[in-house]
Amino acid sequence: MTIPNDLAGAIIGPGGQRIRKIRLDSRANITIDEPSQGSNERVISIVGSAKQIQTAQYLLQQSVREHSGDLGGR
Repeated sequence: MTIPNDLAGAIIGPGGQRIRKIRLDSRANITIDEPSQGSNERVISIVGSAKQIQTAQYLLQQSVREHSGDLGGR
């Protein structure tokens, strides 16, 4: 899946704490790539069982919904 670069902070959280919790709660292997040169999108890769992937996707979406306002209106 991809996300706009300006939403990455809503998922990663301060010091990486949100993405760490999502990884622990879902038990999925989640990687967030840096945006490609000239792109403002980041690729998120999720590896695990179908349930782990589904849980990770849900938690990632929740994190964006709950924390995208924390970014100072960028």
